[in-house]
Amino acid sequence: MTICSTGFGAFSAAGLPVVLTAGHCAEDGTAQVAEIEPPTSATAGGSAPLPGSLAPLGTFGFSQFGGPLNSWITGTEEAPGNEGTDFAAIEARDGGISVQAAASTWASAANPGPSAVKIIGMVAPFEGQEVCRSGRTAGWSCGQVEETGIYVVGGRTTAAADLRAFRGFLSRNVQSRGGDSGGPWISGNFAVGTHSAGETSGENFAIATTLEDALTKFPTPVQLQLFLNKPELATPEDLTVVAGQPVAGRVPSAPASAVAANSQVRITIEEQPGTQAGTQTVDVPVDAEGNWVFPAPESSGTLRFSAETVNGFSRSGAV
Repeated sequence: MTICSTGFGAFSAAGLPVVLTAGHCAEDGTAQVAEIEPPTSATAGGSAPLPGSLAPLGTFGFSQFGGPLNSWITGTEEAPGNEGTDFAAIEARDGGISVQAAASTWASAANPGPSAVKIIGMVAPFEGQEVCRSGRTAGWSCGQVEETGIYVVGGRTTAAADLRAFRGFLSRNVQSRGGDSGGPWISGNFAVGTHSAGETSGENFAIATTLEDALTKFPTPVQLQLFLNKPELATPEDLTVVAGQPVAGRVPSAPASAVAANSQVRITIEEQPGTQAGTQTVDVPVDAEGNWVFPAPESSGTLRFSAETVNGFSRSGAV
C-alpha cells in the first residue's frame, strides 16, 4: 500500500471532478482504488488511530511516472532523455466527498477549511519564488524555489536502471517526508506543482513536479478547480430600473488575494418568476478588481435575477 497526499481539485474534459496527485502513487498503473485517511489520523494531524475501514476517494485514472507509460530514462542521469512527469488523477469520487479549491495548512486537522489557502490560478515556478508545500506527514512547510529543470529519481522496481525523469523544481529549505508525495505546492494563491521526492537525512531538499507541464501530459484536457466567491450587488436588491440601465456588482476576492482571472458572472433572468417562461441567461465579464455590470433588460414588470460566478467548470454557487 502506498501512502500519499492529495494535491489539487480539478475537472475532467467532461466537467467531472477529479483529484490530482503524484504519478508514482498509482504504482505504475497497478493501484486502482484510492481511500481517504481521516486528517486527524495523519502524522501532521496528530496520528489518531485509524477507523476500521477507510472511506473511498475514487479510482485512479490517468497516471504517469517518468516517460509515457511509466517508461525509464533512455540516457544517463546527466542527460536522461525520455523526460515525462510524475502526475495522476483520481476519478469517480464518492458522492459524499466535496473537494475544495484550497490547500490545507494543517493548522487544524479537525477543521481545516478556515485556515486553508484558496487556489485562484496556476503559475510556473521560477528561481527565488516563495512557495509552500502541504502534506499528510510533514504538514505545512514554506521556503523558496532554488532551481527548476529535469530531475531523475528512482522508479518503482528494484532494477538499478529503473530511473524516471520529469520536469520540476527544487527547494533546499522546504521540508518533506514520506507520504507527502502528491501534496500541493503553492505560491500565494496560485498552484505551482505537486510533491514528488525529498531528502531530510543528509542535505535537505524537496522536489516537486511542475503543474503547468504535467497538465499537458493528460490525453484529454484537465482544468484546475478555482476558488470563487458568490457575486454581490452594488445596488439594493429591491431595485426599480429602466431598460438598459446598468446594474452593477462585484465579486469579492477575500480570503484570496484576487478574483480568478477570466471569471464571469452568469445572470439568469426570470421574466415570470416561478416559471420557465421568458427565462434567459447572460454572461458578463469580471474585471481585475472583481467588478461586473450588465444592462437591465427591455422587459417591463417584476423580474427575478439569480447570479453565479463561473470560471470554466468552477462555480461559486448561485445567489
